[in-house]
Amino acid sequence: MDWLDNQTLERALDKLARMRIVVGYPDDILNSTAVDSIYSGLSLNASDFFGNILTITQWKQNLSFQSLNKLNDINDWAKVGSLTMANAFYNTVKNMVVIPAAILEELGDKPLVNLLTIFGGWPVVDGDQWVAINWTELYLRFRENGAVSSMFFSLAISPDFKNNSQRILSIDHPSFGLGSRDILLKGPEATEVKAYKKLMSRAMIKLGANETIVSSIVEELLSFETLLANRSMAKEERRNLTAIYNKVTIKELSQLAPNIDWLRIIRKYVSEDITDNEVIVLFDTPYIEFLNTKIVEMDNRFLVNYMLWRVVQTELSTLSDSWFQLKEEFEFAIYGTKSRQPRWEMCLKNTKTAMSIALSHLYVKNFFSDDNKEK
Repeated sequence: MDWLDNQTLERALDKLARMRIVVGYPDDILNSTAVDSIYSGLSLNASDFFGNILTITQWKQNLSFQSLNKLNDINDWAKVGSLTMANAFYNTVKNMVVIPAAILEELGDKPLVNLLTIFGGWPVVDGDQWVAINWTELYLRFRENGAVSSMFFSLAISPDFKNNSQRILSIDHPSFGLGSRDILLKGPEATEVKAYKKLMSRAMIKLGANETIVSSIVEELLSFETLLANRSMAKEERRNLTAIYNKVTIKELSQLAPNIDWLRIIRKYVSEDITDNEVIVLFDTPYIEFLNTKIVEMDNRFLVNYMLWRVVQTELSTLSDSWFQLKEEFEFAIYGTKSRQPRWEMCLKNTKTAMSIALSHLYVKNFFSDDNKEK
């Protein structure tokens, strides 16, 4: 390997020498007590698919944020991925997860309406009846109810790439309703952007918004989200992680962007024990500085409208058929998807994502022989 200098070659050989080979499954996967402990605190209702999605989201957030400042466990197979194969998934789970279409149709949009009520209502729908709530309070309420919360910025706990034995909290730019920043920046005449506007409009009207005001509100929300996307860092700028890696304390972040109550938000999402001396990583500092200025310029009612639109969009596929069709038409415009994913398949996919360790336990217990592992 004459293309490697001696120091790089030495490091590569050292890494190779320490590389682990994992075969079959970890021994703990057959320990029912250990598996049960992972899912302690997770309680699901067989007749409430919508509520289960929110509960699982909240549980996964809890699980992720609990890992802050903990050492990475190289023996944690949960980080490797699910051990299940298709036969285990179908044989062991399909008959356990039953979400009859009739239940979803009977409920209609009631689960979503109930959720919006918990959040004080959606201004665009409720009009003068809207129960005013500050955007920060609403953001904290999202955490309590398992709703999506990455519309202004994203919080995540992951290995610190400058010291990957440790896990650290990072703050980055937000997710976007169109999935990709680049798609959103194609402009208002792009097919995908038009489909996004149509989805917004139809969802608002379907929930009871006044049709005469919907068009202007959709335009304003789209303009705002496009601005956020435009001020976030392009993927080309993110290739050099070292260059954008900005390690600060929460206190320093609060000085950098004082219009956002970072300590309160982080305590709510991660742990009440967090102090302003906690070290975090910013991956898009210019965006956070921009957001700090922009968020106080915006009307609070407008911010809440945008936040709740993002919640509504996330929950479309968990509602009745007419709502599911809205999502299908949107995805056809974006991805060219023509065939509908069966409800049972969607339910199984969500189950596999949320409970991969439990499914791995069942797979190994019922289908994997010790002889195969030895081989």
